[in-house]
Amino acid sequence: MPTSRNGFSSFRFLRNLKETIAQFAMFHPGDRVLVALSGGPDSMAMLHGLLQLTPEFPIRLGVAHLNHQLREAASERDAAFAAKTAAQLSLAFYSRSEDVSAYRRAFHLSPEEAARERRYAFLIQTAQKHGYGRITVGHTADDNAELVLMHVLRGSGPKGLSGIPPVRGPIVRPLIQTTRKDILAFLAAGGIPWVDDASNRDERLLRNRIRHRVIPYLEEMVHPAVSASLNRMAAIMRDEDTWLDARTESMFNHCLVAREAGSVRLTVDRLVKSHPGAQRRIVRRAVAVVTGRLRKLTYLHVEAVLKLIHEGPPRGHVDLPEGLQVDRHAGEIIFSKATSCEHPRPQSRGFTYELRKPGSLEIPEIGMILKLSAIDRTALPKFRFAGQQVAFFDTKKVCFPVTVRNASPGDRFQPLGMTGTQKLSDYFINHKVPLGDRRRCPVLVSGDTIVWVAGHRIAETVKVDASTRSVLRGELLLA
Repeated sequence: MPTSRNGFSSFRFLRNLKETIAQFAMFHPGDRVLVALSGGPDSMAMLHGLLQLTPEFPIRLGVAHLNHQLREAASERDAAFAAKTAAQLSLAFYSRSEDVSAYRRAFHLSPEEAARERRYAFLIQTAQKHGYGRITVGHTADDNAELVLMHVLRGSGPKGLSGIPPVRGPIVRPLIQTTRKDILAFLAAGGIPWVDDASNRDERLLRNRIRHRVIPYLEEMVHPAVSASLNRMAAIMRDEDTWLDARTESMFNHCLVAREAGSVRLTVDRLVKSHPGAQRRIVRRAVAVVTGRLRKLTYLHVEAVLKLIHEGPPRGHVDLPEGLQVDRHAGEIIFSKATSCEHPRPQSRGFTYELRKPGSLEIPEIGMILKLSAIDRTALPKFRFAGQQVAFFDTKKVCFPVTVRNASPGDRFQPLGMTGTQKLSDYFINHKVPLGDRRRCPVLVSGDTIVWVAGHRIAETVKVDASTRSVLRGELLLA
């Protein structure tokens, strides 16, 4: 009986693998395929499954492993395991060790984003250097369901709800329709070893909380096949998004004035006459043309561009991620990289808002929310070490309405603890604030006085002291 069960587990796994490869035309006869091998269960099952299918899919395999140096001894263990596996299977092996933490700090990324960027860069470079036309990565149906649910909770559009694409350029995902349960059964049936990544159980990460808490709860209390339902929705949305992309292309071209290296120019008149849904897609298409990707572009960024188009001045400006700037100029909306814009940049502060009383202010240009709220003086001590994104002011020393804007040339303020004022630009230089962060930093102005360089320092003139009776709490939050 155990033998029969093991045989069925292997059969089901290999059947799903074969059907996915065929459905998405992942390989062609004679392809050289580079397998990304972390050593975990997914990549080990993918490697061994592909080896077993080579009689049906005549492909040649190689193995690649990137040591991210994020987990010290465990990272070295994984690298050694991947090398040993490739040697035992007589497969070509390519590896690299990178200080991903240093890369993360240099580019202000999360550990997951930094690891992803360096991993894909390594895989693509290795494939190009050694003549591999395809790269396989081990994303599963469960991974896809988790990502789609995360995007549902974030309010994503069709592209986000489409989940992980089975094929994107040279990257293919043969396990995208296979569950983690089937993968583990296949490994057990074949006696195939794998290494465990303890970070997959770290519930400080949202994806792990979704995996270990939210989906099991939904399966128990709402729908036992929630992962399958999420995958089905993703497949539907992927097809519809592809269809909408094709429709968008003709509308984008209708609005297009010029498409040059590093910039796109659209006519405002034609864009505003489009359907609101089409406007968002046209903006996203323009960003994709200039930057090559949409990974960091959010709903708030797109809405900021649309606000510039519909409500902005004839000459206005919005900064977007990836060093992209959007300028409205002479009836055109111009998307360009900061280094390649051929048009004079409008002299604009980027954003200026007014708060007439304590409350919340959304700043879509930078994807942040500024919140001002009154608290009792006796509650202050418990918030005193709340971090740089939180500040406290003597309410009587802040006069409403207050202005929230970008930093401007010539700005001066008196940082907390100083007896005189200094140029804000000097403050940024002295505290090694990156140029991009300086442009995005909200400045809170009461009357003609800067009272808070949000996320950095309040002014000496508004500090809480022994005479303070009422406290204003400021907080800068991600939108």
